[in-house]
Amino acid sequence: MKAYIPVRPSYLALAAALLLNVPAHAQSRRPPTVPMQVGANPVSAADIVGRDLDMIGLGGVGHVGIWTGNLVIEALNTSGNAINTNSLFDFKSRTRYWGAVFVAGLEKMPSQRMCTDANCSYLVTLGIKEAIIQNALVIKQIGADYTVADGYISARPACSPPACTSYRRPVRGLYRCDKFVVDAFAPLSNVNLELWNVMSRTNRPSMLFSSFNERGVVLQPK
Repeated sequence: MKAYIPVRPSYLALAAALLLNVPAHAQSRRPPTVPMQVGANPVSAADIVGRDLDMIGLGGVGHVGIWTGNLVIEALNTSGNAINTNSLFDFKSRTRYWGAVFVAGLEKMPSQRMCTDANCSYLVTLGIKEAIIQNALVIKQIGADYTVADGYISARPACSPPACTSYRRPVRGLYRCDKFVVDAFAPLSNVNLELWNVMSRTNRPSMLFSSFNERGVVLQPK
């Protein structure tokens, strides 16, 4: 679990956190690479969707979320709980939409045992895509705060004996949008640590989005 002192998000802090040590040519790069095209919609649960960051001068840094199959779950700078679910229409309407990317071969990976809720009342066996979505939804139920920093604190459900030596309360998370996606994909680390490490080593939303396979692009209506 990564931990650090949380800071209040600000335009200056966000610029410093996301653009520090990024080459000038990389700062202006915005997926998809063809600017007159619009990315395709997600087609499968656990697709990652992306769009411009809603901040003047920092759009190319990007914002990402996870497609659950009918909604986008994402980390936003909102009070109370940073983890939100919104419609795809809402996600696409806020800024320039990039499209959807996917992690190849997820459907062939082993099933995982996942907690059903923040108290881990029961364990269920799920396919890896469903396990990722379940993990994201449990994180939302536990709750999280927003940060602009690259590090994060993983939200974790309660734990009771014999799994733990003593009862442990749920742990609230702390995320930026891309690090929420990385942590939601934690079930992947149990079956393909190398692939999950590719995700965890990215340091901004646009890099995470560009690391995987794009669903395809369609011509933008004139």
